[in-house]
This record gives sequence, C-alpha cells and structure tokens, in this order.
Amino acid sequence: MTYQPFEIIGAERPARWLLACDHAANTVPSFVNGGDLGVTPENMARHIAYDVGAAGLTRALAEALDAPAILSNFSRLVIDPNRGEDDPTLLMKLCDGTIIPGNRHADAAISGAIACQAGPVKRAPATLY
Repeated sequence: MTYQPFEIIGAERPARWLLACDHAANTVPSFVNGGDLGVTPENMARHIAYDVGAAGLTRALAEALDAPAILSNFSRLVIDPNRGEDDPTLLMKLCDGTIIPGNRHADAAISGAIACQAGPVKRAPATLY
C-alpha cells in the first residue's frame, strides 16, 4: 500500500460542513529519515508530535454531523500543515524542550516535505467539492 499524507472519511456524506484535523497522527513516513526522527517513543506519544485524541474526536464529530473529514497522517514534527511555507516553525528542530535529531538538517528537506506532506493536505478539500 502506498503512503497517503491524509485520510478522507465520509466523502459521500451530505453535510455542508467539512471537518479537518491537521495534527491527527504521530506517524513519521518511511521516506523521512527511514521513519525515525530520533525522538523517543514517549515523546512521540506527547503533544509535541500530534494532538492526542484529536483524530478520535474528529471521527466522532464527523459521524454525528454526517459530515466528511480530512485527517492528516503525519506528525507535526515532520512538518506542520498549520504553518505557511515561510514560517520558521514549519519544521521544528526543537519542540517544547525536546531536540528533534532527524530535523537537524531540516532546511534542505523543507521543500520536499511541503511537496509530499503539507501541500496534499491543504489541497485535499478540493477533492470533495
């Protein structure tokens, strides 16, 4: 199966609302440092890597509202889809006191991360309407 940077649930649902959860997962895709940013599992389970519980809440709200939802499928430590392409916090080297070793050479990787991760998530709503 090919990696997808986002998941769409309920694309056929009729509601006029679209829910988005852009910090839904703590996944580090295999093409990013072999799937490892050098951060401990304990830190990858914290808020620095994703919004804990946000995916479940989004799924429940989407079901209750009979609405579609788009959920990101990568950690905010890989790239933060909430940020503009020129934002210095787009790709973090230090987050909440935790060093992100896999991002130490991040400047060279930003354009690839935008193309593979954040860009598709930002374009995903257009696939529904």
